[in-house]
Amino acid sequence: MSLINAFIAGVTGIDAQSQKMGAISDNIANANTVGYKPSVVLFKTLVTRTDAPTVQGATGPIPFNFAPGGVIPTPEQRMDLQGLLASSSSSTDLGILGHGFFPVTNGVDTTTGAVATGANLAVTRAGSFHLDKDGFMVNSNGFFLMGATSGSTLPSALSGLTPLKFDPGPAVTIAGVATTQVALAGNLPATDAIGTTETMTTGLFDSLGNAFALQLTFTKTALQTWSVVPTTVTAADNSGVTGTISGSTATLSFDTTGQLTSPTSSTSLGTITLSNGQSLSPTFNFAGSGAITAVTQLDGVFAQTGAQQDGKASGSRTGFVVTPDGTMSEVYSNGLVLAKYQIPLVTFPNDQGLEPITGNAWLPTGSAGSGTLAINAADTGGAGQITPSSLEQSSVDLANEFAEMIVTQATYTANTKIITTANEMYQTLTQLR
Repeated sequence: MSLINAFIAGVTGIDAQSQKMGAISDNIANANTVGYKPSVVLFKTLVTRTDAPTVQGATGPIPFNFAPGGVIPTPEQRMDLQGLLASSSSSTDLGILGHGFFPVTNGVDTTTGAVATGANLAVTRAGSFHLDKDGFMVNSNGFFLMGATSGSTLPSALSGLTPLKFDPGPAVTIAGVATTQVALAGNLPATDAIGTTETMTTGLFDSLGNAFALQLTFTKTALQTWSVVPTTVTAADNSGVTGTISGSTATLSFDTTGQLTSPTSSTSLGTITLSNGQSLSPTFNFAGSGAITAVTQLDGVFAQTGAQQDGKASGSRTGFVVTPDGTMSEVYSNGLVLAKYQIPLVTFPNDQGLEPITGNAWLPTGSAGSGTLAINAADTGGAGQITPSSLEQSSVDLANEFAEMIVTQATYTANTKIITTANEMYQTLTQLR
């Protein structure tokens, strides 16, 4: 009976508009939630079978009676909407430009550093990560960021990733790096008499981070030939550490234009044995390396124009840096940048098929919805780009949400009118005598 079905249509309309209002409310409430994707409620018709007799017609059977069925709401999240990327002062705040999600979990074993038993393996666009008290990278919703050790192959499943774990600090230090290579630049005067000596000085570090000053003595042995040998080493910080040099001599040869012809590669000048038990055997490059130009023999005065070595003092961690390919490194005060993890992005054939969970995160649903996931480095395999020191803002358009709210309220009121009007008609029918 169509009158009874009018009640059904009105009730389904009220329910549908109620769900839409709920989605609008959720969207407005999350207008400032990092990485939030708005929910929308779409509608489809609900048809009730009548099994009514049909009339003959060339266009096919046509029901005699119309049976209203109402409407069915279909909620979904707009995962395809890109939020604006806002700059952040934190180097561990990460945004995504394009497709993909950060892999996260909601539980870790703080003893082993692995994902806790029974914890969810999820994905999120909320990249507000920071270091927690145990040294894990966690976002503001309590989800732990996962990745792979830098340099390793990315797995094909979320279970192959591990939570990012660092020394918790605050005072995290690193030992020094011993000097292995030295490059020197300068000019040895072509006018110097045979037997004349000149000295150049370079800094060195042992593996404990202690600094030393090494003096090299150049002696002119022929018209276009000089010898070089390390002569003294002293501690730069007055620590009292002394050094014994078991040096060997190298010969530098120049052409008639004053350019170095030999040696053209790094040369050993022996070993330095330190009183603290350390030893150094750096090689020396006089032919130019990087920003350091070659040693020359030109007219003019003696000059040392540069010295560069690869050793480092001990240092303390000053922060983190993430490159656009997702490599997260520790930065130390001595200039060392140590790559620790690769943060991948997770993509799906159907983002709409993900299952939302509390904390602005989603669970993969496999073949039942989201499809088979793929784990790739940023900007490869269809994954978007990771933008360090930025956060993806909520994709909610407040102006649109308020407009939808007005329409939804009006539609809800209209559906209640269906019920009251149908009720009046039904009362009229039941009062017939």
